[in-house]
Amino acid sequence: EVLILSTIVLACMCVGCCGSLRQTIRKGCFSGRKMLCMNQLILIGGFVFSIAQFEWLKNHQQIMKLVISDPESHPIYFGFELRFSEYFNKAYFESLCSEDPSSAFILKYVDNMCPQSMSQ
Repeated sequence: EVLILSTIVLACMCVGCCGSLRQTIRKGCFSGRKMLCMNQLILIGGFVFSIAQFEWLKNHQQIMKLVISDPESHPIYFGFELRFSEYFNKAYFESLCSEDPSSAFILKYVDNMCPQSMSQ
């Protein structure tokens, strides 16, 4: 994200310099005023992108503070985790109620991967 924002700022500087050099030229696609207009649009786009990036980082910082303060809490699931949890939860609860030895690997996996303070 920082690289993208830096590229936008660099492009804006180049367009602004070219626009200011050609400001008196009023004909053609790359006349000075059109380039300065594009410069302003790039500045606005970079500003909007930086605000969106700031909000995204602030949101993730708050989530990380919650996870660090209480590691056993259940953070909000996103995308893949939501789809995976449906299948895993179904298999886990079926293995709890089943006496089939082939489903015991799920219980062993949970015992090995989850903290000791959590119980089945």
